[in-house]
Amino acid sequence: MKHLLSIGVIPADCSEYYIVVGDPDSFGGNELTLSIDEDDDSHVTCLENKISVETGNFFDSKDPMYKKIIEEITEPLLNHGSLLTPQKLADAWAFFMEELEEMPAYIEVVSDEEGGGEFLNSSGKYNGNVYLRYQVEDDGEYFKEKIIVLTE
Repeated sequence: MKHLLSIGVIPADCSEYYIVVGDPDSFGGNELTLSIDEDDDSHVTCLENKISVETGNFFDSKDPMYKKIIEEITEPLLNHGSLLTPQKLADAWAFFMEELEEMPAYIEVVSDEEGGGEFLNSSGKYNGNVYLRYQVEDDGEYFKEKIIVLTE
């Protein structure tokens, strides 16, 4: 079983009404997916470039793991600037694991398992923002999907 975290950036000038996670070409975006194998959770690996970062405390935004993920994986591939920070990434993970004590104002839930991996971007509401999709993969089956947008 694997935990998958797709992270993408919606272009500031996106004109698409639907954002289809997993198909960034459909809306002119950029996306990557991080994988954590439950059998060996010692590393987070980017599926696109195979760069791995040693895991730490997923519930501590000050854990060096988050800074390394951003510096070595997400920023070089997505060029997101300050849109994704260790604090935001840790809060997103805690949300997906149902361990977040208080929902920050910058997290907006835009889709769940019923959403089919897409969400509305009417009138460019989420243009210029980062989205994250969490899902679990087990023997080719995907479940527990949730998508959030970081609005600040």
